[in-house]
Amino acid sequence: MKKSAEELYAQEYFDYLQKRILFRKLIRRFYLKNIKSYCIGATIDFGCGVGELLAMLPKGSAGFEVNKVAVGYCISKGLDVQLYIPEDDNYTFNSIGKGRYSTFTMNHVLEHLENANLVIEKIFASCYRLGIRRIVFTVPGQKGFRLDKTHRTFINKQYFLENGLLENEFYQLKLSRYFPLNVAAFGKYFRHNELRLVLDKRER
Repeated sequence: MKKSAEELYAQEYFDYLQKRILFRKLIRRFYLKNIKSYCIGATIDFGCGVGELLAMLPKGSAGFEVNKVAVGYCISKGLDVQLYIPEDDNYTFNSIGKGRYSTFTMNHVLEHLENANLVIEKIFASCYRLGIRRIVFTVPGQKGFRLDKTHRTFINKQYFLENGLLENEFYQLKLSRYFPLNVAAFGKYFRHNELRLVLDKRER
């Protein structure tokens, strides 16, 4: 049976993730270890891809992924990953039990969305309802954003400020840091300088 355009893209992206040369895989592990350092306890890895970060996260962590091919691969590796359909769930995370996870991390996903600010607002409300203590976002710097035609929204701390996301009632910004070099301007020249935004649950 002939595959749909969506299925072909899913396979193509999966193949891209799998075919990284050893050196690139080692560098990626360096980046992922940095993200992991901000994750506390069992973590939801949203957009987990082929599970590289998820495999490093604490016991009890789980992944959400929109790519069916990647989901099947992760499951074959013994990872707890489920297919996520944003149009059905609308970022309410109704399949997640309250108090089960401590951290929610979303890495290199937000920049692909047209109305990222609205998605972030939904994530804040849903994660708070579920008792999640920390949210970790990672997005590309300026050059990394420009070099991918599938990117839709450039996100930095200013974007959060302009959209009132730092004034939300659920989470407060704990850390805003670029990696590997904590200089925003470096991202104009180096594709892989990325921004981490770490937000902790507000106490009421």
